[in-house]
Amino acid sequence: EDVAAGRSAEEALRPLRLNFRRVGPVQKQLARWSGPNLARAVARLQGAVLESRRRADVAEAVAAHALFAIAGGATWK
Repeated sequence: EDVAAGRSAEEALRPLRLNFRRVGPVQKQLARWSGPNLARAVARLQGAVLESRRRADVAEAVAAHALFAIAGGATWK
């Protein structure tokens, strides 16, 4: 939301307090995602977190499914 609203990636990441070694790679990846695609990926991850909490016995599979779905549906700006 912040980047889509016009904030720079650096400004949007500042509140996350990332380790300095991770800032560059995270900024690079953030630049590759469009706002709508990033929102869909975050929503999918949030759904997976909820489902994995409800069904702890299959939590690993739920997480893997979500990550593979995001990777498979990734498109660049």
